[in-house]
Amino acid sequence: MTERDLAVQLTAQETEQSPSDLTEEDYQQIQMTLYHYCLPKLEATGWIERQPEGIIATERLFFEQTELSLPDIDDPDLPSWEALAPLLARPRRQHVASIIADYNQSLTLDELGTALTTSDHTTWEAEDGGNEPTLLVTLHHVDLPKLEEVGLIEYDSDEKTITQQRSLRTFVDWMDNSSSTNEVTDTNS
Repeated sequence: MTERDLAVQLTAQETEQSPSDLTEEDYQQIQMTLYHYCLPKLEATGWIERQPEGIIATERLFFEQTELSLPDIDDPDLPSWEALAPLLARPRRQHVASIIADYNQSLTLDELGTALTTSDHTTWEAEDGGNEPTLLVTLHHVDLPKLEEVGLIEYDSDEKTITQQRSLRTFVDWMDNSSSTNEVTDTNS
C-alpha cells in the first residue's frame, strides 16, 4: 500500500466519508503526519518496511492459523488498536489525552483549552495552519467526541466537561513508553 492510499483510507475512516469523495486537500495533513511521525515509529519497531513501491508489513505481523482478535479496551497490558487509531491519526490528541489523564477529576473544555495554550506544544498550529476553527471548537466538535467514541473519555457536550475513563492512563502510559523507546533508538542510530 502506498502512503497516499493509507492516508486516504485513514481520512475516510476519520471523517466517515467514502475514499472516492476525498480530495487531496482532505488527506494531505494525515499523509504528512504518517510520513514524518507514524510510519517512522512503525518502521523502527519492525512492523513495516517503507520501500519505493509502498509500505510493506513485515513477517512479524502475520499469525498463521491463529485467529487474531484485539484485546478489550480495559486490558491494561496491551492497548487496543481501535482506541489507539484516533491518537495516532492526530498526534495532537496524544497531548490532549495526556493533559486529561493528569487531572484526578473532571475538567472543563475551557480548562483543557487553557492547559493546551499554556503548554509549549505546537502541534495544534502545525495541523490547523493557524486557521479557524478555533482550538475550543475543534476540541468540542472533533477531538473530544473521537476520544469518547473509543472509550478513553466521557465528554458531556452540553456541560462541556471531560471525565477520563480508567483505560485512558493505560493508553497515555503506553504512548509515552513508545515515544521514550523511539527516542532512545533514534539517539543510538
